[in-house]
Amino acid sequence: MTLGKPPESGMDAGPIRSPRPALDRRLERFRPCFKRAATFGHFVCYLLGLMTDLPRKSIEPIVLAARCFGKQPFVKDHFELIILAIIVLSVVPAVWEFLRARREAKRAAAPVPARERVG
Repeated sequence: MTLGKPPESGMDAGPIRSPRPALDRRLERFRPCFKRAATFGHFVCYLLGLMTDLPRKSIEPIVLAARCFGKQPFVKDHFELIILAIIVLSVVPAVWEFLRARREAKRAAAPVPARERVG
């Protein structure tokens, strides 16, 4: 018993080996959403990282595997410090707003002194 010829799919091994050309064509419509070409390049790099077989799909292993950001010696040598700085900088606006709201609440709760009559 023979199975016969598989149906024509119109696809060869090229797109399977390298999804990059097809992905670039697909993502071209999103290019206007990015002001800088470098930012769009990082976006494409991240999407390619999501399609890999990395065990963890967070940004750190993708960046390390793609070496988009990690090519620079400073980044390689101080990666933990850079991650810590990103975390601290992301928390600063929340702390700033908390302190501002606390200061305004204290100011609103303080009694207003009565003015004396001068006459």
